[in-house]
Amino acid sequence: MEQEGAERSTTIVASTSEGSSLDPIARVRKLLFRQMLVGIKDGRFFLGNFHCIDKQGNILLQDAVEYRSIRRSSPSPTEQRCLGIILIPASCRTSCHTNDSGLASYVAGQVDQSLCWKDIKWLQSITSLPILVKGVITAEDARIAVEYGAAGIIVSNHGARQLDYVPATIMALEEVVKAVEGRLPVFLDGGVRRGTDVFKALALGASGVFVGRPSLFSLAADGEAGVRKMLQMLRDEFELTMALSGCRSLREISRNHIKTDWDFPHYLPAKL
Repeated sequence: MEQEGAERSTTIVASTSEGSSLDPIARVRKLLFRQMLVGIKDGRFFLGNFHCIDKQGNILLQDAVEYRSIRRSSPSPTEQRCLGIILIPASCRTSCHTNDSGLASYVAGQVDQSLCWKDIKWLQSITSLPILVKGVITAEDARIAVEYGAAGIIVSNHGARQLDYVPATIMALEEVVKAVEGRLPVFLDGGVRRGTDVFKALALGASGVFVGRPSLFSLAADGEAGVRKMLQMLRDEFELTMALSGCRSLREISRNHIKTDWDFPHYLPAKL
């Protein structure tokens, strides 16, 4: 998948829980986002990783804490998956191969509940990389991110896996874009399935979009060829949408090209 991303001039995002080395990905694609969970109690754990990323010339992405699959009582994450987040003590390794939730409890116990906006300053003190804040879906948080020196914002609801009824990212995007007033780039994450989705995001002010599930679905369906087809399909649909909308370049895509539900007033009937 990394090879296809490189050939298509896309940016690769390495997961928070990436259990393997970033070196093979970095060799294929120099422009790399490293998604990191920063709410670990012992911040010293990340220092070596940050310095390694710095040397590779990659970009660091700050991610929000995820509490997924709680209602489904999912089994504990595998040891390989957790390697990208924590150093697993020997006492927990045996539970990785059973139905015991010892590892999951240990991971949860390592999350620092005091995580706050000031931690962006701490991150800036240990790396020269741009810090992008992911998970912003309100104007208030967008303005705070600007205040604390974020280099960019990623509008994301983390796949809508954390909070029921959370707004769709495409609905929250314009509010965030207006709040930052052009002071930093705003990206959209989540819900991008077609080239028309890319067009709509750019029309609402996004600097770019991130694609997650389509990459995994296409990889599972047809391997490297599937990812190639998916990226080409998105590009073809996007270019066709531009042409049919009369846009000769990205700069010509504007808010005037789309209409949203919130553009029109909704009135309750006088009598039900």
